[in-house]
Amino acid sequence: MLIPSQSPTAPKRTPSPFLIFLVACYFSSSTEALSESDKDIENSWRLRLDIENDAFLDTDRYYTNGIRLSLAKTTSSLNCRPRGSIKTTGCDDSSSTLGDSFRNPLSKNDSEGECEGFVRINGGSLGNNMYTASDIELRPEEIPDDDRPYGGWTYVSVFTERLFIDEKRKKHEIHLGCTGSCSHSEEIQKWWHRNVVNSPKPRGWDSQIRSELGVLYTYDYRPGNRKQLIDRDSKNGVRRYDIFHSYRLSLGNVFSNIEAMATARLA
Repeated sequence: MLIPSQSPTAPKRTPSPFLIFLVACYFSSSTEALSESDKDIENSWRLRLDIENDAFLDTDRYYTNGIRLSLAKTTSSLNCRPRGSIKTTGCDDSSSTLGDSFRNPLSKNDSEGECEGFVRINGGSLGNNMYTASDIELRPEEIPDDDRPYGGWTYVSVFTERLFIDEKRKKHEIHLGCTGSCSHSEEIQKWWHRNVVNSPKPRGWDSQIRSELGVLYTYDYRPGNRKQLIDRDSKNGVRRYDIFHSYRLSLGNVFSNIEAMATARLA
């Protein structure tokens, strides 16, 4: 499906207080997660909510919203020994140029020595992705033939993930769900626009793709040994940067692609 090079200007949207609250909660929880390395992670359960919405960029088209609720259990396979008895690249944070700003959550206290191994995370998710044409106020008969079709993907998934001491990451996930009206994306988007982002009512869902069973396998890989940069400022203290890249392979009748991503963090 071709994406038009020019499209109608998306209607102006004003995020509701509820959306602002969600964003504030996301950033506060992310910041806390970076500094909780000393907490016990053995046999712990974690509930996570991910929200992706183009309201943050003041648009409303193409991949317009994704929401995912995950529950996972963490088990440790770390092997810690007295300092100097094994070689490690990440457990002893005293040698890290980033210090405590981006501590490895798999690390142990200095008093426990050096570690090797990984943490395993097993869990499941419930999610929905939705896609629309370039202008959600167009009726089905007004949408250009070369515009993106309306579509939704609702799924459940199971995954297993391993996080290593050097921050290498490997994740396998299998999704099972459906597209089209079976995904109930029309109802979800209309509710979201009415109650969360104060957006116009989408009018093109009668043209959405047909309902179909979907099966998807994804593999995520992040190499270890992230790039660490440091910027010393005599007035504002020390600012630290954390940069790493990752890859994703998707195979199935819903998506089939390869992605390369980069993430940067600032403390």
